[in-house]
Amino acid sequence: MRKIRFFAIGSGVFMLGIGVAVAGIYARNPLIPPALYPVQGAPFTVTIESVWEGTPGHPPGREFTKVIRDTGGRERIESPAMEETVVTGEPARFDIYDFAQERMIELDPQPKIAIVRRMEHVGRPIKIDLSADPAVPGHPAKGGEYLGMQQIAGQETWGQHLVQTFHYADGHTATSVRDLWLSAVYKMPLMQVQEDGQLGKLTQRVIRFEAGEPDANLFEIPAGYTVLQGK
Repeated sequence: MRKIRFFAIGSGVFMLGIGVAVAGIYARNPLIPPALYPVQGAPFTVTIESVWEGTPGHPPGREFTKVIRDTGGRERIESPAMEETVVTGEPARFDIYDFAQERMIELDPQPKIAIVRRMEHVGRPIKIDLSADPAVPGHPAKGGEYLGMQQIAGQETWGQHLVQTFHYADGHTATSVRDLWLSAVYKMPLMQVQEDGQLGKLTQRVIRFEAGEPDANLFEIPAGYTVLQGK
């Protein structure tokens, strides 16, 4: 049995989101957003289920998203997941974040178009040691409440209830309330539950976690695509 070590909240590796252009609910509420830096040494393929209860102005629904990362830190986000689009016929779009080449690739499978954009201000790589003991915080983040431990998709996670207030330049404020569960090994979110003004209660959870190196071709532009340079 591996020991669990504790660390300060501020020293964890958290995913800092950049503008996610993928379609669907996940674009507005990414559980695992692209990082501003490559996270190396922890390859995986995960399937995320997003379920929302709905509001008078928006019906309830469900969406599946796939997030793939290789050892070098490259990421691919499929939203909706490719397997879902085959069943529903919903338009798909895949985004690839290649930190080594400092480029983002947007793949549109319908017209077979790839739009390549330059990634700016890429941070230094962060390396995760998967052989190290799992780490959980010694105390919750400011404004948070520690919720304990639970298994999600076979991974050990720790949870916290967060109440955060955001102040905007125009003077208004907004409060976010959510329960967030983070992997003790991969240092990234595996589940969150929050109230969304348009969707109602939104639950996002990793339902399938596959550790290991993905197919390298997933991070390349497929043959037969027209390549365009984006701004």
